[in-house]
Amino acid sequence: MRLRLWFGLGLGALGLTALGLSFFDDRIPKKLGFHERSCWSHGRAEGQVQCGWMVVPENRGRADSRSIALPVAIFRANGKAGAGKPLVFINGGPGYRVGIGHRDEIASWWEWVDHIPAHHDVIIVGLRGTGLEAPDFNCPELVDPRVWAGATEQPGSKGPSWPRFAAAAVECWERLLAEGVDLTAYNSRETAADLEDLRLALGIEAWSLYGISYGTRIALTVMRHHPEGLESVILDSVFPPQAPATLDYPRFYQASLNRLFGDCRKVAYCRRNFPRLDLKFKELRLRLAEQPEEISVGGMGAWPKLHIRLDDVALLEIVHHALYWWDLTDFLPMAIDQASIGDFMLIEMLAAEYYVTDEPSFFSPAVALSYVCHEEAPFETEEQRAQAIRTVGRFKGMIENDPIERLCPMWPAGQASAIEDTPVKSLIPTLLLAGSYDPVTPIDLARQAAETLEKAYVFEFRNVGHAVFDSHPCARTLVTNFLADPSRKPDAVCLDHIGLPGFGAEAEGPPSWIYAR
Repeated sequence: MRLRLWFGLGLGALGLTALGLSFFDDRIPKKLGFHERSCWSHGRAEGQVQCGWMVVPENRGRADSRSIALPVAIFRANGKAGAGKPLVFINGGPGYRVGIGHRDEIASWWEWVDHIPAHHDVIIVGLRGTGLEAPDFNCPELVDPRVWAGATEQPGSKGPSWPRFAAAAVECWERLLAEGVDLTAYNSRETAADLEDLRLALGIEAWSLYGISYGTRIALTVMRHHPEGLESVILDSVFPPQAPATLDYPRFYQASLNRLFGDCRKVAYCRRNFPRLDLKFKELRLRLAEQPEEISVGGMGAWPKLHIRLDDVALLEIVHHALYWWDLTDFLPMAIDQASIGDFMLIEMLAAEYYVTDEPSFFSPAVALSYVCHEEAPFETEEQRAQAIRTVGRFKGMIENDPIERLCPMWPAGQASAIEDTPVKSLIPTLLLAGSYDPVTPIDLARQAAETLEKAYVFEFRNVGHAVFDSHPCARTLVTNFLADPSRKPDAVCLDHIGLPGFGAEAEGPPSWIYAR
């Protein structure tokens, strides 16, 4: 199974990227604490964005640990310190970058910030290892689809090659170790301590957290170890510490597909134009397992035109990725229906979203492996794995071919203490958001996390996949209501007005933007 299928737990807000910038710069301070600097660009008006480096120990368990620097951008409410508690954005992945590295990126953050009530400052932090800071875990060889997916520049792709991918992983971690990186120090516990050090350095009495996807696990770790500085917490697409990293994925994926197929039967346009969708998908998978097709992606931007072997496994991954995003899910029935009669145009477009959309530096598998191999994989037993394989039927390959099982034994990430695999108990008011189509962090995980949170408010959004806040205005309304008074359950009447997807009923075909991405 391809690496990115498993480390897609948080495609950050607005898809903001760091565009490969790496600041190994003598001007980056070494002294611990917050050091203000000129922004990589200005905000919409002078003084609205404050920037700096937050310098922290790489490994707090070692007296001789070197320091590392994290980039910080503070978006000031109305150009000055807000009256409300600041809100800290925690990105997911683990290993996705927040884009605060140049003018266009900081400017684009305003779109996200504008959805937050105006009296709250918003603080964006580049988490350790994810870019702009030293060290930068940019391992481009691991995000190249020619490596992890077996893509080729000439027709005739044979599919993924495990030896080639494993060799690239070894090359990556050997280079990082040679640069003096302590791979045992890149995990949720250390990141939570980074955030607490930043709060104290900025002189903030209390703030609120917004975590997206794997960022919710980091936020929960802050709640466990540093609750004293928290006013409230928002968890969007929840991944709690006690959840297995991969063992439940096939079950979640199947549930998302069943929801999609069931909703298609409820919508007249979809039922009429794409009948028997579940059977067509099953037949398509079986046919591709016996006789794979070849599709092409790329040819624009950072990637050349690449050829991909489309077998049953690749199809599962492409559809899995599309279920993340509401604007792609809407056209999945059409894509599956057309592919069932040999027309792979829409599947090819969805494949481009999966294989080559991201800039190579958008995601760091090295960071992802360091987190997951430290605090997830060590707590999955062989017995649990065998039981999961027995119960997921035709989706068992999602576990059997999981790269985590193969890479973690060689990745020198160390092992978290046992407490990091247990539920977080807290009295802090917490808003938990889940999308009904989300194939990786569904409502089940939000409810699981809420069981030990005394003041938890859980909401599921129909017709939404991953990253709920970015996907629907109702989610932004709930966040606004929650921040106004975290002690009360937010008014959620807008949820009653979310209908089923149109599945392309309002268009002759896919929207024009899908051709341009």
